[in-house]
Amino acid sequence: MKPKPLALSVNANRGTLSLARPGGIPLIPEFWLEFESADGAAFTTCQGGFKREGKSWVCGLADGEIRLTLGVERVAAPGGLLLSVSLKNCGEETLRLKQVRLLRGRLPAGSPGLGDPGQWKLLKMGYTFGGAHKEDGDGRCSALVDFPGRRDAARSWGVAALRSASGPGGLVLGFATSRRQMAWVDVKREGGEAELSATVETEGGEVLPGKTLELERLYLGWHDDLAAGLSFFGRLHGRLMGAKPRPAPAGWCSWYFYRSGVTEQAVIENAKFARERFRASPLSVIQVDDGWEGAYGDWLEANKRFPHGMEWLAGEIRKLGFVPGIWAAPFAVQPFSKLFREHPDWLVKDPAGNPIPWDVEWAEPKTPWYGLDTSHPDVLAWLKETFGRLRRAGYRYFKLDFLFMGCLRGVRAERVTRVEAFRRGLSAIRSAVGDSFVLACTAPYPPCVGLVDGARTSHDIYPGGSLADSFGEASREAHQRFWANGSLWSADADAVVLRQAEGSDESVAGAVAASVLLSGGTVMSGDALPELPPDRARLMESLLRAKRGSAGVPLDLFERERPRVVAQPAGRRRWRVGVFNFDPFPRSVALDLRKLGLARAEVRFLHGLEAGAPVKARGRVMFPPVPPRGAVVCDVTGK
Repeated sequence: MKPKPLALSVNANRGTLSLARPGGIPLIPEFWLEFESADGAAFTTCQGGFKREGKSWVCGLADGEIRLTLGVERVAAPGGLLLSVSLKNCGEETLRLKQVRLLRGRLPAGSPGLGDPGQWKLLKMGYTFGGAHKEDGDGRCSALVDFPGRRDAARSWGVAALRSASGPGGLVLGFATSRRQMAWVDVKREGGEAELSATVETEGGEVLPGKTLELERLYLGWHDDLAAGLSFFGRLHGRLMGAKPRPAPAGWCSWYFYRSGVTEQAVIENAKFARERFRASPLSVIQVDDGWEGAYGDWLEANKRFPHGMEWLAGEIRKLGFVPGIWAAPFAVQPFSKLFREHPDWLVKDPAGNPIPWDVEWAEPKTPWYGLDTSHPDVLAWLKETFGRLRRAGYRYFKLDFLFMGCLRGVRAERVTRVEAFRRGLSAIRSAVGDSFVLACTAPYPPCVGLVDGARTSHDIYPGGSLADSFGEASREAHQRFWANGSLWSADADAVVLRQAEGSDESVAGAVAASVLLSGGTVMSGDALPELPPDRARLMESLLRAKRGSAGVPLDLFERERPRVVAQPAGRRRWRVGVFNFDPFPRSVALDLRKLGLARAEVRFLHGLEAGAPVKARGRVMFPPVPPRGAVVCDVTGK
């Protein structure tokens, strides 16, 4: 669905802009651009006004020493707007910038465009597409946020979707490029008023005399269907960043059963079992996860649980007919590693020149990590050599974890932003591993676009404790991030854990399988395959053999924190629909067929992911009672 046209007006004398919804309804009555220098000086376009030069608007600041240029482009015309901003240093002194707001506007009480802020709904994205990160501030990653209090604030990294008080439409506001700077959207409410801002972080970067700094491009679009609007934004972001998603392989991952105690014998045993039990399925990758290495940073040395070495193991996996996969945390360094001892100059430092420790409360052993400085030429050469050797050893699937360590704030060898350094490091790995599949995990999501094939879209599905509880959160995160799958990368909703773990039963296992299927991305088993009960092994086989489609879209994305109804397109007038129950008691659910654009349909409920007999439905589909912490899935064909 194309976005409906927005109208942008410029008040040249005041140096402000205004944005109106389709039909001329004021959306953001007045906003401006502003930036802050590293020494604390602040400048806004209100100080200089605008003048038209060709197709752009220009604002002169600081007595003409700074020239701000604003370009406005329509996308999917008539439709949303793409703002391009640059700053040129016309003076004789170096300009150092801390951050730039491409939009800052206040919405007074009673503004008609978005309505009462107390009734807004904001779908925010976290700093990473894993779990919560220190940069998230509020301890939440992706989340559905409302603003019932008198003072509320939320930050969304990369993109935000803001539903108006009247719903269901709203504003998608996001940065459609991510090559140079981290960027975020802030939404604040104070009483009946609200403030929106969109910021790029320039980190005190230098703009030399006569030089120009290009900033990330900002998309604004009004969408009657916000889920479709997010999907539109994902396609735009992917296109501008040159992303070329490809289907993710299916496979097995060692982490969710063996953890850091994995052995080469366990890997071989699972590969042999997979060859026999899942021979007719598309399971193709056997991936060794965290636990094979001696220390983070020493990626060419296996520990004593892998006595034959990782090249030998890759050969054995290939002999069994599978693609060898390997886990690494390329930008994280542990203090007991050889790399840390031999190359302390390769680490991100504080202003005093000391490597910056990153405390990880759940890490084993309990030691801080340190981040590689990927602006350093020697580090880039080391990354290419290290991952080139792993590829030559036979690995063709690379799970790259804790990538946020390459994006730490700090002092680097070269004066580049953390995003520029991060992308240099990831590009070095990408060039070394060639056409291997690269999966990004716990990564700052915007800077990865265009450099990876897949990305984790949730935290660990089973870090321990109750599987039902942790799965509920992982499912929420994965389905709230549906819009990135197939546009930015292939989504990895995390491993399929079907065994009889704590907080797991037949219903939970079915819900886990349904959630991964409807995510439309990677299918990776996280169990000890030889120990799976027969019924769970059959469920895993059905999941592996099921046709994987595009990402399922939550039909209740803005109605509740954990989406319960997910509809996956399966062809013309065809859908696969999953209904989830995260409660400890059964639920009865009816689906209004109008949400799928249908009046009548043929419905086949799935049992163990195998389709049953057809049932005719008119107006709505009555689902059988959804079991506690379970799911019911059906195929719907319009008639």
